[in-house]
Amino acid sequence: MLEPVKLTVIRDEYDDAYTRGFMYLNGEKFGYTLEPPLTFESKENVPQKTAIPKGIYPVIMTFSQRFKRILPELINVPGRSKTRIHSGNRASDSTGCILVAYKALPIEIIYNDTPRAAEKELVRRLDFCGAISIEVK
Repeated sequence: MLEPVKLTVIRDEYDDAYTRGFMYLNGEKFGYTLEPPLTFESKENVPQKTAIPKGIYPVIMTFSQRFKRILPELINVPGRSKTRIHSGNRASDSTGCILVAYKALPIEIIYNDTPRAAEKELVRRLDFCGAISIEVK
């Protein structure tokens, strides 16, 4: 039987331009995350320009027409579709998705020593596993 996998994103740094945090895979630290800024009650929620809402979402592995490769896709995110986890360096590289990388600078940048290293490893570890979920805190 295939084992279920739980991803967790714990956000810890907020700015008007970005939201940064950590990703855990089955409780073990995996890497850094970066998203567009969070929305607050006084701001409008624009899916392509804001972080995804806190919650628990199922994740499936699907082919991305935009990126031309298999990527994790979050399902049932309110008001959104095609919300993915992929590589990137700045919040502006995201249209409402979660960016993942192994390293971070003290400013709004996450990165890998080799291109897309964290994304590739995440896809490898999620491929052929059981049910996948992500909790965004």
